[in-house]
Amino acid sequence: MDSIKDAKITNITTVDKNGNEITELHSNGVFSIHAMVDAPINTTFSITFKLSGPNSRESVVGTKSYEVKIPASSQYSKHTNIETDSNWISFGSFSLLGDDNYIKLKAVLENGDYKTTVIKLV
Repeated sequence: MDSIKDAKITNITTVDKNGNEITELHSNGVFSIHAMVDAPINTTFSITFKLSGPNSRESVVGTKSYEVKIPASSQYSKHTNIETDSNWISFGSFSLLGDDNYIKLKAVLENGDYKTTVIKLV
């Protein structure tokens, strides 16, 4: 039987309030981190969303838990894809900027699996 140790993050993106994927953000903009997780059915997992700037350590911006129940359409599958997302994040509340205006975003599962992406502040 699969357990949460078999879960994997397959994709990570940043999304604006309109649901559009973005790679750049104005300093007054708001965004959410979205991560697709390939999770075993009938398990519970937690995902933590983090960010870091060029002159700062990683900061946790949120953690969410998900319970994966077997969907009727996947009765013969051991895994299913779950779309996860962070709460809305605004850079107005962070002082991370240095000479480099790229911010690293990270999604981390409780089993240690993670994916990263970057967003550019313009």
